[in-house]
Amino acid sequence: ILGEEGAGLGVVIRDSSGRFCLVATKRVPGRWKVEEAEALAAEFGAQMAVHGHFHNVVLESDCQVLVHKLQAAHDFHDEAGVICRNVRRLLLESGEGSWHHIRREANEAAHIMAHAISRWNDSFRCVVWKVVNPISKGMKRFAVSRLPSMARPGGLALRLVRSAAFASASAAKPEGGVSMVQGASRGIGLEFVKQLLESNDNGRVVATCRNPNGATGLLELKNKYADRLNIFPLDLTAENTIEASAKSIREQYGYLNLLVNASGILSIPNVLQPGSSLAETTLSKVEKSSLMLAYEVNAVGPFLVIKHMWPLLKAGGGQGTERDFAVVASLSARVGSIGDNKLGGWHSYRSSKSALNQCMAPPLKLPRAIRCVSLSKNASVEFGRKKDPIVCLVLHPGTVDTDLSRPFQKNVPKEKLFTTEFSVQKLLSIINNAKANDNGKFFAWDGQEIPW
Repeated sequence: ILGEEGAGLGVVIRDSSGRFCLVATKRVPGRWKVEEAEALAAEFGAQMAVHGHFHNVVLESDCQVLVHKLQAAHDFHDEAGVICRNVRRLLLESGEGSWHHIRREANEAAHIMAHAISRWNDSFRCVVWKVVNPISKGMKRFAVSRLPSMARPGGLALRLVRSAAFASASAAKPEGGVSMVQGASRGIGLEFVKQLLESNDNGRVVATCRNPNGATGLLELKNKYADRLNIFPLDLTAENTIEASAKSIREQYGYLNLLVNASGILSIPNVLQPGSSLAETTLSKVEKSSLMLAYEVNAVGPFLVIKHMWPLLKAGGGQGTERDFAVVASLSARVGSIGDNKLGGWHSYRSSKSALNQCMAPPLKLPRAIRCVSLSKNASVEFGRKKDPIVCLVLHPGTVDTDLSRPFQKNVPKEKLFTTEFSVQKLLSIINNAKANDNGKFFAWDGQEIPW
């Protein structure tokens, strides 16, 4: 059921005799299309069935569009279609899973729950079992009462009463939330993973990089935080790996509260002189290949990550954290600022970071010629327009002592060369203290706003 700024989902599970086993209800914030909300409800029901160890599950929905997408031999690539692929996978895990269309009146109990929860203004999940099941451990409960009218033989209609204990916390998502760090194998990204794990005993972290088996720093953290850290392969130049990571996160957690885009390339390796890099200090040194690689890694790749993680961020919002929204934090650089550019040079790096900034920034009152170089849409405006519970930040970490900057540290004053520990500590402070009106802003490590 679509409500104001959110969708209410209702699920009823019965055994083969039609006897009630479980009811579950959940509110998901954000702006959803009808078929997307129906797909989310189907996914929620399939998850409950699999986690409850039901076998040969039959999914019944009164949404013909949803059932058509589930029955189709080919995949649909819109958001509802992506969710439907996961529903099919979950149902088939139960054995001979299947799906059928039923009349709306046959689905009355689920609609009662979905309608009631859609009118509330926060996000949570409630599960009620006829008998205690392990999955319900720690979940808050509603009062349940039988009503004279029943949707189907052996069914339940529900009267939902919110408990006082439930008002202060969400049972849907664990305290601490789920964070993703893209580009986490070393440097600033690795330090983000480390500090996120150390600073929150309940938080889960997803770390991605091109070659997890070769990421020794991440593997050491995995040994220490086995249950709270997952490592997935992701190559910014291969969109299918980004999509695969999103699928893995959906299956493992179902949502995200924080996305950190930490990868970047500063200089292009010099193939004529192995071990050295090409510093584009003048136009004469610019190569098409270096420009394209910088744009792909520094701008296009991170934007595609946001594209595929968007539904997960929308589903997570601020649940399990002290924020009211999810955060996308993309690492940029002061040299990407058009207004702050006084030295020139670093053409590939500077322009690619400007492109990243434009992806994230709100509309600017710039000359038309400058506006034309930005990508067609930018994340912060779209998040705001759709009123999704997501805030988009662009962050300058300062000059940090990492492999990326090491070849160019010669003229950097000692006091301005930061450790990864110091820089990430400052950036996390900005993220954790972000406000809704910070959406689309560009901040330096010290919290000062940088002009676009």
